[in-house]
Amino acid sequence: EGRRKTPQEQRLIDEQKKQEQSSIYTIDSLWKEYSKQRIQNLNFKKDRNRYEKYVQPHFGKKEVPDIYPLDVDRVRLKYLKTLTPQTTKHILALLKRLVNFGVKKALCPPLSFAIEMPTVDNIKDDALSENQLQALLKAIEIDDDLHAGNIMLLALFTGMRRGSLFNLKWSDIDFEKGFITLRDPKPGKDDIIPLNDQARAILESHIKAKSEYVFPGKKGKKRTNAQKSINKIKKAAGLPKETRPLHSLRHTFA
Repeated sequence: EGRRKTPQEQRLIDEQKKQEQSSIYTIDSLWKEYSKQRIQNLNFKKDRNRYEKYVQPHFGKKEVPDIYPLDVDRVRLKYLKTLTPQTTKHILALLKRLVNFGVKKALCPPLSFAIEMPTVDNIKDDALSENQLQALLKAIEIDDDLHAGNIMLLALFTGMRRGSLFNLKWSDIDFEKGFITLRDPKPGKDDIIPLNDQARAILESHIKAKSEYVFPGKKGKKRTNAQKSINKIKKAAGLPKETRPLHSLRHTFA
């Protein structure tokens, strides 16, 4: 009886254990903290899907010191059987990013090894040939959907992504200084690009609707799709079925 702890002593011990336990950061805990500091855009939604579907089942309950090279190797080899090397690389890159975030915020120690990434062959030229481009410009000129045509021309003359084109507002265009502000682009931070002569000509001649958006959708709200009209122009230009018009025009600009 003399060796037994008093209720007060036991409560102190339990409280100390509870505090120690709460300070242990698993990958799940790191993901929660990481999510709070991310911009809730399309990229975050993709990361959340990757985390919930691929990272969490294998590493969610683990602490960083409990992750070993063999654990990561098994996951990499498993997903390479059913997923592309690029997708598998995205999954492992997210795990690496979470650990690096934890290290930066002093929430966990770094991994004791480097994560081996799959080899990805991304060499693919999606740019349109000279003949394809001429055919497309002609198809745009004769098509009656001016918005779809100008969306495609602006992608060609600026290299803007689909999301940035749909987000574009008149207030983002500085005709005097010659710049376009991209709101919430793919990298996550607003950016500024030059307004060249070709893009200026398109925008200055573009019919302005009663909307803050340059290419508005229904009822003047933000556009979410233009696939049907763009595919109609693609077909008229005789482009291959696998061609992604806006993506190819962006690559052509580059």
